[in-house]
Amino acid sequence: MLKLLSRIIWEAFQWVGLFGGLLGLVTGLALIFNSSAVFRVSERMNVWISTRQAMRSWDQPIDVERALYRSHRLVGILMLIGALFTLYVLVLRLRGPELTSLLSSFFRLPVAAWIAISLRIFLVAANVAALFIAATILLRPSALKGLEAWANRSFSGRGSARAWDIPRPSVDPIAVANPRLVGTALAIAGAYVVLAIGYTRVVA
Repeated sequence: MLKLLSRIIWEAFQWVGLFGGLLGLVTGLALIFNSSAVFRVSERMNVWISTRQAMRSWDQPIDVERALYRSHRLVGILMLIGALFTLYVLVLRLRGPELTSLLSSFFRLPVAAWIAISLRIFLVAANVAALFIAATILLRPSALKGLEAWANRSFSGRGSARAWDIPRPSVDPIAVANPRLVGTALAIAGAYVVLAIGYTRVVA
């Protein structure tokens, strides 16, 4: 599985690198022989798209408290059944050796054993906590007000990404001032990448 995955990643990397090298070679030759056409295409492609505007609808809080309190008995029963079933599987059905055997297909045996023990302990503890939460939701949901106030904090992804969503100075002025120099550098770099990847694929 890991060998197949690494092979797929390596193949994708080679094809992306080959495409990038060809693009650099063609762009470099175009800058040398017909730079005005390259600059016209560049002007049409230089359109700024704000990711913050695209994320606006994702950054709105979703209120589920009313639905939860309206159907707190049903939600509590479902959570209770789910937590009990998961604990039954973890404690009685899926023991350490079975989980280690499953994970040993992806990791070495000592690492798989450590992950299996840690994962099992974490899941058991999480489901025990889920039992108490489910019982509280079923019997007295208002007791979770403090936990809700702590958990209902809003973190704006748009605010965190504000610094990434500012246009930066591009290399266009340098290319406009020195089209043949930049074109020569791009053509040489693109040709080197194409030849290196092509040689690697032929040898491999």
